[in-house]
Amino acid sequence: MGTRLELHAELLDLAPRAYYQPPASIRMTYPCFRYELADVDTLYADNRAYRNLLCYSIIYISKEPAEEKVKEILDHF
Repeated sequence: MGTRLELHAELLDLAPRAYYQPPASIRMTYPCFRYELADVDTLYADNRAYRNLLCYSIIYISKEPAEEKVKEILDHF
């Protein structure tokens, strides 16, 4: 996985809507994904940072039970 926009496109393949760090003023429409930057893991070599890995927290929100959707999401990634 590359950029956040690529992740957003992948999430839109699985649900009709995806929101990145939505402010409280945004009214989300379900089903959707809500995701946010959770952590940045920096890898070091020779006392220098050479790679930053961005970790996202992804939440699937639906009005229906989502057991099958969870399996589909896990299989996709």
